[in-house]
Amino acid sequence: MNLNRNDNDPQALMEPEAPLSPRVLPILPVSELVLFPRIIMPLALWEESAQLLVNEVLLQDKTVGILAAREAKAEGYGPDNLYQVGTAAVILKMRKPEDDSVRLLIQGLYRFKVENWVGLEPYLTAQVTPIAEEYEPDQRWKPWSPMLKGSF
Repeated sequence: MNLNRNDNDPQALMEPEAPLSPRVLPILPVSELVLFPRIIMPLALWEESAQLLVNEVLLQDKTVGILAAREAKAEGYGPDNLYQVGTAAVILKMRKPEDDSVRLLIQGLYRFKVENWVGLEPYLTAQVTPIAEEYEPDQRWKPWSPMLKGSF
């Protein structure tokens, strides 16, 4: 991830870079949601552990790992109920409305694979390895790009 990026530059946000080496990420389990790299989406959190995770991440590099749950559980999520491949995300914006939730706007950065679990309390943390992805735009659509962008 490019830590020297300009968060006000839309082009910099659309081209996130994956780190080359493994790192430890706080893990935010989610159900019925899959985040992909480069995608920006809203997220609402009500659980205290998730809100604590967000508060701590905002004081660091604003990066969190998003892992989808295999099935929703009332008692919470653990490593055995989460997929092992997820997406690192940066928190772009956060607000706390009066309904005791935390609302986030996040952007997917890169995919990762969980290598091992580092901590379970007060929230999940895992050693993750980035998954390298090769992306090459389809050059057949390049001449159409200005016209398509202008139509929106």
